[in-house]
Amino acid sequence: MTTPDPTTTLKSPTTLHQSGFGRGMIGEGRRLWASRFVVREFVVTTLRIQYQQSVLGFFWSLLNPLLMLLVLAVVFDQLINRAPPGESPPIPHYAVFLLCGVVPWQFFAAAVTNGSMSLITQQDLIRKIGIHLLSLPASAVGVALVNFVLALTAIFILMTFFGAQLTEHIVLVPLGILWLTIFTFGCTLIAMTLTTFFRDFEHIIGVVLQAGYFMTPIFYKPDMVPAIKPIIDVNPMTWMLAYFRHGLWENTWPDPITFWSAPAIALASLLIGYVVYKRNEAAFVFRL
Repeated sequence: MTTPDPTTTLKSPTTLHQSGFGRGMIGEGRRLWASRFVVREFVVTTLRIQYQQSVLGFFWSLLNPLLMLLVLAVVFDQLINRAPPGESPPIPHYAVFLLCGVVPWQFFAAAVTNGSMSLITQQDLIRKIGIHLLSLPASAVGVALVNFVLALTAIFILMTFFGAQLTEHIVLVPLGILWLTIFTFGCTLIAMTLTTFFRDFEHIIGVVLQAGYFMTPIFYKPDMVPAIKPIIDVNPMTWMLAYFRHGLWENTWPDPITFWSAPAIALASLLIGYVVYKRNEAAFVFRL
């Protein structure tokens, strides 16, 4: 009888850990997919409550970015995009440039802000029924995503109004939505965990988002502020916005570094967010 070689029949602890981690992450994904109807109901109910007392209802998802753009374009076009008489402005089609930054940022900020409080605001529901916890931050991201997609329509309207053209590069926009959603969900898991354990993070997150708003090239191009360009270059949202800018404003294909940075950052965010969530999952109920 041949004795099996232990080195071939036994996996190392590292291999077991890695395979168990992978299976666990896939299992959580399957559980979240099984809870998709719960997520959908949360999203629909939240949107209905959000707009039920409004005369214009969902049209505010279109009007809000348009009205906000009117204010921002007037202010920042004069502060940042002024050119001497007879010369072209530094940023052509500034309104489109602006919306390509503002609308994705609004999605990110809304999802992280609301998602960070998702366990706390639904703590009574968590105690009463065995709801999958990941469905709550997923619902917060889902609500923000619906508003985001509707607001993108405002960009298309403005592009027509300002004479900007839609080209084949628009295929970058769905990719940008995908990577930004994955990145946002990972950040939401981290923010939710921190806020559930330390309630002060509810206010800290607001301050961090406000700082990030001005450290992200929303109103300006990175080369216009060389003093903080190193910070802008390591800002994950810079790479996320690049997909929307290339697809709707520049009408060019991004270079390989830009093209692959966004998915790499998005997947890293999801992985880190999952690890942070999973390591604290069992203790959530004791913090609510």
